[in-house]
Amino acid sequence: MYKIIPDYQPLPKDNEVLNESLMAFNEHFLGERGRPLSIFLKDDHSVIHGGVVAWVHSDSIHIDTLWVNDNLRGQGFGKKLLQTAEDESRKAGCYFSTVNTMDYQAEGFYLKHGYNKICEFKNYIFEHTRIFLRKRL
Repeated sequence: MYKIIPDYQPLPKDNEVLNESLMAFNEHFLGERGRPLSIFLKDDHSVIHGGVVAWVHSDSIHIDTLWVNDNLRGQGFGKKLLQTAEDESRKAGCYFSTVNTMDYQAEGFYLKHGYNKICEFKNYIFEHTRIFLRKRL
């Protein structure tokens, strides 16, 4: 017998079962698995103050997370992190970069750095819009 069990504090290993299973399913259709890429902004004590979490495929990188600590924003660190992600993905043979953001987050940042809006979902969360962007590298 099978049970459906909601879990608001799942163990990382349990979520990994789901993620790994979906990646294996996708690999069947894509012929490859995305490779994780993380880039960190650290101080001299190895404390993380920003970074990128992304997935690199043979033709495209998807930036899942780009974050910079509030007290370091406006100093060019976001731009440097994004450029590093794009440079690393070019080395891996990618020619596209995709990202999604919310209307209250970083749409202007990505547009400023050459991304084009490809679609949006209005009222995604409450009245806020989720925006998908893409850039040819």
